[in-house]
Amino acid sequence: MEKQERKKNEPICKEAFDYTKQHVYMPFSNEEFCIIEEYVAEKQRSLHPDGHLGDGDLRIYVYGKLTETNILIPQPKVDAIVNSLFDFMFETGMLLPITLDFCLETWYDWDSILTAAIRSFKEKYACYPSIVLLSEHTKDQIDYVTSISPKSQIYGDHVKTFTYSDVIDNQVETCTVKFQIDNEVPYKHFVLWKTPDDDDNDDDNNNDPIRWNTPVGVGSKQQSN
Repeated sequence: MEKQERKKNEPICKEAFDYTKQHVYMPFSNEEFCIIEEYVAEKQRSLHPDGHLGDGDLRIYVYGKLTETNILIPQPKVDAIVNSLFDFMFETGMLLPITLDFCLETWYDWDSILTAAIRSFKEKYACYPSIVLLSEHTKDQIDYVTSISPKSQIYGDHVKTFTYSDVIDNQVETCTVKFQIDNEVPYKHFVLWKTPDDDDNDDDNNNDPIRWNTPVGVGSKQQSN
């Protein structure tokens, strides 16, 4: 049976189109969506199944393709559609989680190590992580060394979140990552994990780190002692 060709301005994935219509409040045409979706799918297929992809990677790729083909779509509209497609792929399991694994060489300097790790994550994926996964044992050690040092005045006796800030192009950028327990993460290691911005598992009534049984290490970068 011959493969039926898609009609002009017909989305590759109708569910992705519907998702974008629901989440992007800026008006866009079917043609604009289909052009951007085609380039996003092209980039995703080039990495499937073992590649890592950040929303920044997708935007840069789409900008380049639009420039090559002399197609003019306002950048805010491109950004909104690409970001929506990225979130759709993440939520539906079509996109591999973005992770980086780091080793805590010293306990006392855990915050400095985490700062460097977040910077590396941003440089690699052009986006910030939202979660730090670590084992309960590792978390207990961080809490202990923090509680007996002046750092307790900054983080308290039980570290729940960590805020990273950096100056880029004369502008201050910040991100806050939440600690979550996953006992599959090796001792003295932590994993930075990217989740969609609208699914950050916030729970104002729960002050403890979230227990999250998620497999770790799919394509992650290992750094050994």
